[in-house]
Amino acid sequence: MIWRREIIAAVLIGVSSFAHASILDDAEDAIARADYAAAMKMLEPLADAGDAVAENDIGWLYYEGLGVARDEARAVNWFLKAATQGQPAAQLNLWDAYLNGRGVSPDEAKATTWLRAAADQRLPWALVELSFAHLDGRGVRQNPDEAFRLMQLAADQGLPFAQNELGWMYETGLGTSPNDDQAIAWYRQAAKNGNTSAGWNVEYMYRSGRAAPVDPAEAKQWNRKRNFR
Repeated sequence: MIWRREIIAAVLIGVSSFAHASILDDAEDAIARADYAAAMKMLEPLADAGDAVAENDIGWLYYEGLGVARDEARAVNWFLKAATQGQPAAQLNLWDAYLNGRGVSPDEAKATTWLRAAADQRLPWALVELSFAHLDGRGVRQNPDEAFRLMQLAADQGLPFAQNELGWMYETGLGTSPNDDQAIAWYRQAAKNGNTSAGWNVEYMYRSGRAAPVDPAEAKQWNRKRNFR
């Protein structure tokens, strides 16, 4: 049925952006309910027409073997199509592929190039991974100050994982001056956003008296949440 996909792709070039977005939304809904075959059917015409989001999504399906046989080399080809159009999620996926040698030969330099490209677009998880790279000196110069700056950018976008990590950086003085008030503030924000580890950190900061003022009632509340989990 390739011919049918080609016809649909040609038609899609002229459809409104609203209809285009609606198809992408429907495909995402299909992925969410694990109906990968339906998602692929909707995504293929868009990807064939050059839609970067659809290209990345198809790449992800092949990368993970969802609804199709796992084919990491094919996945990388789709990621590359999307990434060269500036699609940040595809750029981050290429970082993972080159870092771990999935579908391509391992290449730390190329991995770092794609990670930087995604981070330059302020993709939260790319900022987190580039922050870790600067902490470890992996593919980039070791630079705790830059690691802190990048984690701050990710946390400011509301990523709970980054908010918890930023709290830890404030608590330990990694890349910044130690600041328990800032640490507890970021731990609490991350915990409110659902990060379990942050809830443990809130409980510890209150119980140990490192947060000011100490609030035994709130510490007890977080302790109950930790024990429940």
